[in-house]
Amino acid sequence: MSKINILLTGGSRGIGLAIKNRFEEEGCNVIAPSRNQMDLSSRESIIQYLDQLEDPIDILINNAGVNIIGSFLEISNEDFEKTLNVNTLAPLLLSQYCINNSFLQKGKGCIINIGTLWLSRTRNGRTTYSMSKSALESLTKSIAIEFGDRNIRCNMVSPGFIGTDLTYKNNSEEVLKEIIERIPLKKMGSPSEVADLIVYLSLKNNLITGENIYIDGGISKSF
Repeated sequence: MSKINILLTGGSRGIGLAIKNRFEEEGCNVIAPSRNQMDLSSRESIIQYLDQLEDPIDILINNAGVNIIGSFLEISNEDFEKTLNVNTLAPLLLSQYCINNSFLQKGKGCIINIGTLWLSRTRNGRTTYSMSKSALESLTKSIAIEFGDRNIRCNMVSPGFIGTDLTYKNNSEEVLKEIIERIPLKKMGSPSEVADLIVYLSLKNNLITGENIYIDGGISKSF
């Protein structure tokens, strides 16, 4: 029996690496191109990479993203375009490729888009990030509705505060304590918990589609 092929972006660290490891534990073949292999800010680079891809894709995980923090009045065209290209256009192009070149032929397929807490809430300096992820949520719903009758599921998973190396690097112990105190469950999530949810939605779910599922300890409901 052939392995399930997963195309995963942003699989080199943090949540992405946990997703990669978790799927490999399930016996899947994970294709996780590096930034040098496929630059998600460049349409040409994405198309070039996909043109040489030989394995038919069963599951697409759009995990990679950029978050360029800056005040509203100082948003540059360059930062805006890069954020939209990576967070929204790249998932669109990859989804089109997988649906057109694999899912429709197989009669099934699955796409998971990674969202964010800053969809339900926002904070200073995250205008372009929230905009791009809101567009990605709309893309998720559109794919689910348009291709549901072809047995193609599409969902979004939106992590809250997750204990990645970057989280611990960018926040002092005092700030982390303040964050945890605001989370109803009084704890941050782990990358492996996010990966477990994604594996469930991808490999063990046959009915959930078009949803944005927050995995955040309840903070999006009480922030």
